Parts: sequence; C-alpha cells; structure tokens
Amino acid sequence: MKAQTIEALNAINRDFYTRAGTSFSETRERAWQGWERLLPHLSKDRSANDQLSVLDVGAGNARFAEFLASHLGLRIDYLGLDFSPVLLHLAKTRLDRIADRLERGRVLGVDLQAQLAESPAPLPPELEGRSFSLVSMFGLFHHVAALERRRRLLEWARRRLTEDGLIAVSIWRFMEFPRMQQKVLSWEDYNQHAEHPLELADLESGDHLLRWAGETPAQRYCHYSSEAEMAQLFEESGLRVVDSFEADGVEGALNRYYVLTSTGTKER
Repeated sequence: MKAQTIEALNAINRDFYTRAGTSFSETRERAWQGWERLLPHLSKDRSANDQLSVLDVGAGNARFAEFLASHLGLRIDYLGLDFSPVLLHLAKTRLDRIADRLERGRVLGVDLQAQLAESPAPLPPELEGRSFSLVSMFGLFHHVAALERRRRLLEWARRRLTEDGLIAVSIWRFMEFPRMQQKVLSWEDYNQHAEHPLELADLESGDHLLRWAGETPAQRYCHYSSEAEMAQLFEESGLRVVDSFEADGVEGALNRYYVLTSTGTKER
C-alpha cells in the first residue's frame, strides 16, 4: 500500500476520534467479557507481591487499567499509549480516580503510526529500553492500514516483552455479523465527497469504511483481519499462540482474542 493511501486512511481515523472521541468513549465504559478469560494467563505463577507491568497500546479511556485493578490481586504498573487528545484526557481522569489501586498508572500521547513507518520515529523516553509482562492491544488492530504495518506492530509489541511476557490482542470480527455489515459505507461514495480521494485500487482486501451513528455522526477506517491473515502475521513476527477464543457483543463472538508469546530472542 502506498504511503499516501496509508496517510489518507489514518487521517480518516484522526478526524473520527477528534469529532466523536467523547461519544465513542461513552460507549466503551464497561469491561469486555473476553478480558475475564485473560486473567488466568496474567495471574499464573504470580503471588500478591508480584508486579505486573502492562503496556496498553491504544489505551483509549484506560478502562483496561481499572479492570485489572479490580480483578487481579497484583501490583500493577500500567502505561497506556494513545494518539487522541480527547481519549488521553479521559484516561488521565480515570487513572487519577483509581490511583490508590495501582502501583503506578500513567498514559502517554504517542503516534503509533509514526512508530510503524518505514523510518520509525524515536521512542518516548518512558519506553526506551523498557520491557513489560503484558502488551495489550484491544480495539486497535483494525485501525492499522497496510499488511506490512500490521506485521510491524506485532514485531514492535514483541520487542517490548519481558522474557516470559505475553501479548494480548483482540481482532474485531465486524464483517461476520449482518448488524455490523449494515454500517459499511461505499468507498466510491466517500471519494465523491472527499477532499483527497483515495486510489481505490491501492486498498487491501478487508479494508472498509464504517458509519458511526453516535451523538456526532462520523466514519472510521477499519480493516477486517481473517484468521489466515493473523496466522501468517504471527509466524512472520516470531510469535506463538498460547490461547485463542471468541467473546464480546450480543453474539458472544464479536472479538477474536489471541494470547501470544515470543518464539525466540528479541532484537532491540
């Protein structure tokens, strides 16, 4: 995928979270059902005095930090990353509210797309040289344009792991359900009104534009990743699947979860 196409898709999502970030967050207050199935992986071989260091990539309003603080009897060192000023503000408010339940909790404004570019941006000082017990990526993967960048994201996460660390990633199965398919908009219609029309032939299979009918109507770019695509990416990224399952939504299967570990030595 050409760089200009990637940037155009990223611009759609920047605009979405600027315009609809608050109303979007209001629909994302509850913990996801699938998170409960992650708990045994996180508490295994750990006692109450142990620390769980968490890098929450695409942290949104930091509700995963609150979930962990409520369900794990561990000392939690939480660092969330997001690019949206609206969501970062909401995340900081939440972390302030639950500060007494965390060993440490903070969020950073990080443009992840700049980390995934062919010439990656420097890491923030708070991330330089750090490793984490858990790297979580929920509601994020479908916003990463281009197969190559999705592979880089997984490799980027792998390089952040401790020796026995885990990655937990959710894949949104929105194209599996008619109620979600009804939200898909036409790229041709988008181009008719776009200030910078997309080169549609450059889009990948699985790239979609979805309508958001919240308080502020908007649209967002989302990629649907098949199981075959994910298997390919895991292999290429040096990751092994420890567990996988489906959960969430009225169907109980709106997200596919993967728990992953590194298959070998990580380059830093």
